Amino acid sequence: MSRLGLHSIALHSIALCMVTLGCDAGIGDVRVVASGGTEAREGIAAAQMADGFSVRFAHAVLAVEGFFLRTRLGDEVEVAATPTLVELIPNAAELWRFEGISAGRWDDVGFESVPPPADVRADGIPARIRDQMVERGWSSYYEGVITDPAGDEYPFAIGLPVRARYLSCRNGADRALGVAVPEGGTAEVELTWHLTHLFFDSFAENSALRAEAFAATYDGERPIDLDALATQPLANLRGLDGRPLRNREGFPVLYIPPAEGAETLAEFVMSARLGHFNGLEGECTTEIERL
Repeated sequence: MSRLGLHSIALHSIALCMVTLGCDAGIGDVRVVASGGTEAREGIAAAQMADGFSVRFAHAVLAVEGFFLRTRLGDEVEVAATPTLVELIPNAAELWRFEGISAGRWDDVGFESVPPPADVRADGIPARIRDQMVERGWSSYYEGVITDPAGDEYPFAIGLPVRARYLSCRNGADRALGVAVPEGGTAEVELTWHLTHLFFDSFAENSALRAEAFAATYDGERPIDLDALATQPLANLRGLDGRPLRNREGFPVLYIPPAEGAETLAEFVMSARLGHFNGLEGECTTEIERL
């Protein structure tokens, strides 16, 4: 065999060593945080919305578990990803820190957001929110206020009973798969939760942000919840005036549902893919199950 061939084999062996648990390639740590980004701190401004409404968040609580580090060669490390509730408002918060992880690139990384168990870790989460999420099977909860162009406010408190798996995650910065654990250092992983996805009007490209259909379900007493959103059929959305919802040009507003379908605004919101990986450009293969 040529020297070039031997050199290629040696390099390949080093690459395998960096991702194989049985190889002495050194160890590092992995720190995982969750972030709601700019929207968690500042809300969604009227200028971002197609209908001139705005949104402020008081709480955005996420249930996360099932974090895994694997390679496409079949290696896997067991990490103690305790089921955890984390508050995204107003800043990023740490979920877990895993120590003693083999250094190298783990190119098959993912996580799950599922309804929390009764013994979920919920440091700093208000008891009323924790209890509702456990009892009602919500994997995430969003509370805040929608404001219309005239300044009138519409409170919302929306819990989503869904099971979501985010798989084969790719970094936002360099588009690389998974995470590279540095020898003797710490790999920072951010589960980036994009709160704007709650208010998109489409699962297709060039979707717009809208909130009037949400506000139109407010009864003047109870905050807008999933039951209220279920009264808005996608085939006949109504606006604040009770008439068919129209855009600024006077044309009917149409919400384009996901491939698996949705008949009401509640089902539409439950289908939202909010999770990104290490930034808003980081994508995961996503599986959503409405419960």
